[in-house]
Amino acid sequence: MTTIIVMPSSTSAFIEIDIEDGLALIEAIELRENDGFEWKARKGLLCYYAEKSDGKVALLAQVRRRLDKRRSGDRSGLSILGIADLRDLVRQPDRHAPAIILLKQEGGSALGWKAGPFWWPMLVSPRGANSCVFATRIAAQAIEQIARRALIRWCDFTSFQPILPDRRFEFMW
Repeated sequence: MTTIIVMPSSTSAFIEIDIEDGLALIEAIELRENDGFEWKARKGLLCYYAEKSDGKVALLAQVRRRLDKRRSGDRSGLSILGIADLRDLVRQPDRHAPAIILLKQEGGSALGWKAGPFWWPMLVSPRGANSCVFATRIAAQAIEQIARRALIRWCDFTSFQPILPDRRFEFMW
């Protein structure tokens, strides 16, 4: 496995790793079973995007982050990245590989968090990647009905099988 150098929050740079190392990293952070997170989908998306980047993945890890919970927005997307420099780095137009970003948040009540330090893993699609919708099997029928009405592209990432109810849908893989 690739040696991962963890950068302090004041230093930001991606390193390039192979897809196998990226998958091993995701498997290493699967801490709890039945946590409701779509780990299989995360790995599937990473593989899909890495195919288009010669099997390479960008990796960034930061520690000692002191993002206040109120400033983390809805705790998704760019809002959890915090500082503008990190958001700009993630949005680099010349990054064609998917990115795994690991953020170690200090946590604690002084910053509005319930507990102490925690890791925040993110998968960032490459620039220009097509959007898609994925869901657990439980939600698959509801998503299919919504997709039919909205005529959007989607697939079931829990089984990695395309859901093609009619020819108006395209499989994203």
